[in-house]
Amino acid sequence: MKALGFWKVGVDYLHLVECVVAETIKQGNANSILKPSPISEDEYEQETKWSDHNLILPVLFDFYHALEVIFKGFLISSGRLIEQHHKLSMLLAEFESCFPNHRIGLVAGKYINQDRLPPLIASFCNESGISIDEYYQALKYPERKDGSVVYAHYPLKYQDKFGLAFFEEFVEDVNQIRTATLTLGKSLCPAV
Repeated sequence: MKALGFWKVGVDYLHLVECVVAETIKQGNANSILKPSPISEDEYEQETKWSDHNLILPVLFDFYHALEVIFKGFLISSGRLIEQHHKLSMLLAEFESCFPNHRIGLVAGKYINQDRLPPLIASFCNESGISIDEYYQALKYPERKDGSVVYAHYPLKYQDKFGLAFFEEFVEDVNQIRTATLTLGKSLCPAV
């Protein structure tokens, strides 16, 4: 079943996101180091390697890419033709038309619908003048292809305890989406 490949890729990306975010939480999202003597760049890098300023862009990109392929997998399983685009709001709407009030759509909608975005992501979108539909470009590059918009990544970085609170809620939501994807996928393709 073609949809299975999409679900597998999406679940793999979500697994990676969960692992990285769990370690970021465990390490306390450290962005600064207090020591009585100067530290080297290597020491700083070692002490902050799990912090948001190093990881938030690839973590969010992987998360949103996972949602994209998961939605596409479920649309394929429903016999829908899939257009080649990255517009998560459209994919979410199509998913919700096939699977109304499903846990995947309910939780994912919190990270896609402009009026429900967590403050950290809303600030990034507002400062950049974008919707999350532009994630595919905005989380991979510093500006649009034509240079017309420079993405404001700083609202996502160096968030210390605020970022830690975001990650604690985020990792639970990622886990819910991942497990709900496995459950729904198995119900649609029981031989797996």
